[in-house]
Amino acid sequence: MVLLARSETRRRIRASAGLTYLTDIVAESQDSMLHRWDNRIQNPVRVYVAPGRVANYRPGFVDAIHRAFGRWEDAGVPVRFNLDADSAAAEVRFQWRIQFEGERTGETELQWDQDGRLTSGLVTLATFDPKGQPLGEDDVRVVAMHEIGHLIGLDHSPDSTDLMFATTKVRDLSQRDIQTAMLLYQLAPGSLR
Repeated sequence: MVLLARSETRRRIRASAGLTYLTDIVAESQDSMLHRWDNRIQNPVRVYVAPGRVANYRPGFVDAIHRAFGRWEDAGVPVRFNLDADSAAAEVRFQWRIQFEGERTGETELQWDQDGRLTSGLVTLATFDPKGQPLGEDDVRVVAMHEIGHLIGLDHSPDSTDLMFATTKVRDLSQRDIQTAMLLYQLAPGSLR
């Protein structure tokens, strides 16, 4: 029964080629697993956003993060987030740093169980871009939206017109971003082998 389910999952992923980039995500994965939150509509993922104590941090950055979460929820992704969690109860934490080395402005670290269900995450956002320019609230919203894509289980897209492209060129979710996330949440987490 499990082999049949895995076979059907692989078939659905292959059939989505062009409409989603889930085939690319699986091809690039080191463990051939789908990672995602499981049944988190009624029991939202608890998120804590730490106040920033770094240069260029603005209180409006927290609102930008809230708007980024709202965009993913508005797109229909079947995961909900409680953005008012305290630090002790949080499953996901956001923190700040001035700048990253290299061409990035955000980073997401995830933990999952042996079945591919996400259990926790740490998102770090920069307040300055790689060239040393200060980020504004809308820039933080875009970076947060990209990192939330990782937080819900997506990896990078090979297409620069998707928000989940490694070096984001667009400022909103593409239809492929949405369809990829929706397909991910129609499939069971876990191994595809």
